[in-house]
Amino acid sequence: MESEAKFPTFKCFITNAQEDYDSGVWEFFRHYDVILSDLGQLKLDDGEWKENYIQLMRYYHDLGDSIIMKRNSPDSGFMTALISKEIEGTDAEDVLLRTKDRVVATLLRTGADLEILMAEYVRLSKIPRFSGSFSLSRFEGFRLLAKSLYSRGIEISKR
Repeated sequence: MESEAKFPTFKCFITNAQEDYDSGVWEFFRHYDVILSDLGQLKLDDGEWKENYIQLMRYYHDLGDSIIMKRNSPDSGFMTALISKEIEGTDAEDVLLRTKDRVVATLLRTGADLEILMAEYVRLSKIPRFSGSFSLSRFEGFRLLAKSLYSRGIEISKR
């Protein structure tokens, strides 16, 4: 007879308790780390925009810290200058078909991954023990970051 073994848990800094791995927080932050890695890769692949990627990575890191530590969101104002007005009427397929630079695919994929992360974020915001950390103001920062990446992809695809 098999004993009643339990899956391990992890120490969650948001709730200050042991949480199950399927609570949503663990998945959110693993997905968060994948996107951070993609931003680091973009910094290397798109040297012309290197300083912007560094600034975006710092913002993104600070945004993650603000979720965990329940601090004020970092200032996202700098991203408005990075967002193109063309973003609303541009189709991702058109951008990918016209581009001659593979970094555009990475930009669009990372932006799409951010949107998936935002769906995870919204789900966590509805769970009472996590809701204080997953606020609307922090959510807006993720949206601006995704738009910044899409805008960069549009810009590069026109070359």
